[in-house]
Amino acid sequence: MFAPPVIILMIVTTVHAAGANPDRVTTYWVGTTQARCGPQITEHNRCGAVQNITLTLVQEGTNISGSYTCAFGNLNCRGMQRVGDITRGSLRGRQLEFRVMAPDRTVCRFSGLLEQDSGRGSYTCRGGSHLAERGTWRIQRSTEKPTAPREPSLLRP
Repeated sequence: MFAPPVIILMIVTTVHAAGANPDRVTTYWVGTTQARCGPQITEHNRCGAVQNITLTLVQEGTNISGSYTCAFGNLNCRGMQRVGDITRGSLRGRQLEFRVMAPDRTVCRFSGLLEQDSGRGSYTCRGGSHLAERGTWRIQRSTEKPTAPREPSLLRP
């Protein structure tokens, strides 16, 4: 049975008036990054650094935007930058690419494969014209919006 055109128009107008975009999908992810070791890394004290991360990915068509947070893993976040904006991202098939712009203007480029509930890949961070860090990342889909990556509890005597 078909709905009368007036009812359909009312539903479309209501969704549009409320600002909802049916092509916009937000997903939440939690995971880790791990810095590589080697001669091309300018910050050698970060060799093997692990951080806990969260990503909020907003997809519109093939474009990706959103936010990034970082928390202590086995070292502090690179440059103490705990947040960033996800820009210039895309998801084409399983291939995910995006940039994270940190408050100190460092840019990290992430690329890799995104499956249904997990993803993995590599990243490079540049501060100005120099390479600051290279590494790998792994993420898992979260069923709820994460507030921030978990910080380890402080050790007490």
